[in-house]
Amino acid sequence: MKITIVQGAFLPIPPLQGGAIEKAWFSMAQEFSNSGHKVHYISKHFADLKKHEFANGIYHSRVTGYQSPKNILQLKILDLFYSLRAFKKIPPSDVIVTHTFWMPLLLKIKNKGALYVHVGRFPKGQMKFYKHADRLQAPSRSIAKAIENEIPELKKKICNLPYPITLPSYNREYKNRSKTILYCGRIHQEKGIQILIDAIRLLPKNLLEDWNIKIVGASKVSLGGSGLVFKEELAMNSADLPIQWMDPIYDTKQLNKIYQDARIFTYPSLAERGETFGLAPLEAMSNGCIPIVSGLECFDDFISDRKNGFRFNHREKDATQSLATTLSLLIRSELKEQIEYHLEAIETSNRFQVKTMSKRFIQDFQTLVH
Repeated sequence: MKITIVQGAFLPIPPLQGGAIEKAWFSMAQEFSNSGHKVHYISKHFADLKKHEFANGIYHSRVTGYQSPKNILQLKILDLFYSLRAFKKIPPSDVIVTHTFWMPLLLKIKNKGALYVHVGRFPKGQMKFYKHADRLQAPSRSIAKAIENEIPELKKKICNLPYPITLPSYNREYKNRSKTILYCGRIHQEKGIQILIDAIRLLPKNLLEDWNIKIVGASKVSLGGSGLVFKEELAMNSADLPIQWMDPIYDTKQLNKIYQDARIFTYPSLAERGETFGLAPLEAMSNGCIPIVSGLECFDDFISDRKNGFRFNHREKDATQSLATTLSLLIRSELKEQIEYHLEAIETSNRFQVKTMSKRFIQDFQTLVH
């Protein structure tokens, strides 16, 4: 098959600045190519990346993109300019994958192949503009349900195919890991980092005597954060706690290393209409971390409370106490129990490996090609 993937306007491919959607589709593009399919990848031009190149079996076209702005109207305008440039690069294809706002509308004007719309964010009324799409693909059941609520008459066009794990898993023995509580993700208000800090403060000091906490992620608005001022406020408010603040890590080997050295991975996201899957907790699970996540519906797809991870109720009046209680329960549990959670987390993650998921996507593509 001839597969064209049109990535968004704000992050480059390869995913040198991260991004769950970018990491997922780039990893699958490599698998598509390895399976004998022709892949054309259109993305944002960045730094010294070539505008046109054939690399590792993938043909790349890169066009001028932008840094992500705070203003949503400005974002949509920039996305339109980018999409118009990217549209000119799309060759006749069997399947065209895109997650930009405007590209499906441009492809309605001029059809260049089966339109595969990746809905990587909660829909906000725009699904009615995509009724002509051949597929509306959601990464979680919660997103699939939200799409159906907007356009129930197109239920047959909606499918739920989750993101793949983009990091190779490695099972380092749990007992050989440092006693580290890790958060890895964007430093944004919606991620619940303040609740994590407050929950750690509620824990008895003797419980954390030999534990350390690492918070890793980007704070720049252009990279999805809430800004440097927000990060500095968090750091200042937690100066009395054993927290190490670290810059975002995009290198695969370094990211693996930090996952493999941690025992607990916390992801206390509060983004009811923003969290669509939760790739970071799944990557952590594949590397043997025990996840603690909020009660967001998207986590239902792969985390079962007290089986392969833990859930806390972020909707409670005192969500901080709920998270603190959950952290205390896991830290105080017997090592044997923790190892069982650790092994269950790894077992669960095996279903989401990129080789497995890329085959499922190809099977879905094939149903659209006539």
